[in-house]
Amino acid sequence: MELSFADDASAEEGKADWRARKRRHPKPKPRKISSGLRMAGGLYGFVILAIVYGLYSVISERKDTLPPPIAVAVEESAGQTPEEIFEANEPAPPSTAALGDDDIAAPGMIVPAQPPQTVKGVPAWRRNAMASVVTNAPKLAIVIDDLGLQEYATDDLLSIPGPITLAFLPYAQNLAAQTRKAHLAGHELLVHLPMEPAAAGYDPGPNALLSGLTKDEFKRRLDWNLSRFDGFVGINNHMGSGLTARPEAMAAVMVALKSRGLLFLDSLTTSKSQGAREAALAGVPYARRDVFLDNVRDRAAILRQLAEAEARARSHGSAIAIGHPYPETISTLREWRKGLDARGLVLVPLSQLVQEETTARAEAARASNVSR
Repeated sequence: MELSFADDASAEEGKADWRARKRRHPKPKPRKISSGLRMAGGLYGFVILAIVYGLYSVISERKDTLPPPIAVAVEESAGQTPEEIFEANEPAPPSTAALGDDDIAAPGMIVPAQPPQTVKGVPAWRRNAMASVVTNAPKLAIVIDDLGLQEYATDDLLSIPGPITLAFLPYAQNLAAQTRKAHLAGHELLVHLPMEPAAAGYDPGPNALLSGLTKDEFKRRLDWNLSRFDGFVGINNHMGSGLTARPEAMAAVMVALKSRGLLFLDSLTTSKSQGAREAALAGVPYARRDVFLDNVRDRAAILRQLAEAEARARSHGSAIAIGHPYPETISTLREWRKGLDARGLVLVPLSQLVQEETTARAEAARASNVSR
């Protein structure tokens, strides 16, 4: 096929027209992403990944730090008393490597004793007490031991309408914040004082009171344990089946409680305890535990123990039950608490029962003296 000059001219005109249109409507250039935007996008992705990883770590850590079930321990404890089972399943203390210098006093270091906490004739156990409940109904005081090691357990308990009496281990960390929050929520506080168990192999924790200590070291440890946080009404024993059976050791404990205006709750981890006797001799207000709630960590078993505490309260006017911050215990208590008013019982702070028992003993003593 031959092309004429006319065809060539048309072609040139077409090319020129195309170039003109291209100049008038240039093809848009691809937008470049600045290095700043690329960096921001990468940082955003990194933050998202970090948040997801952090949530996963928290969930895993919480799962790993839950107290282990005690079903096996209970099965292996045939022939043991409830008190022995209770003590055998107390939590292991944290490694001392995880505690700071303020958490573990060096052996031989004397911690200055706190001055007596009686102000204008009002002892500390009355000054720090929650308000008493005016009622003629049967009364229950629920005490939860071993608090402080797992802060989320403290938070879970605070969601249950109280008053509940909360006993914190003195070697736990962040105690000031935990106990302040609990007190503001209307719950009474105890120091859960570590004491020597009767059976070998159980560790009551750092700065525990032991029968083999010198008098100076015993006093130093006692002072340290009572200096870890403020606002408590008294103590109850952590373990202690060995030490509470020794009159001379418990007499030394009562001297410290008397000077500070504190009360004593005997956890009764042994039927041989001399705690109540020595408290009475020293003039320290005291009470004894009636029921253990969770030697078996099972909802049905815990409900049975709560029913036993209710029966005790109905027959004697009041009862004191002790449990632990196990997930099973907390969830069962929350469920049980909802129907308590309908069953005609009232939760009260421990100090109220101690006050009522102290008054009843004084009246009985006066009546006995009059009859002589």
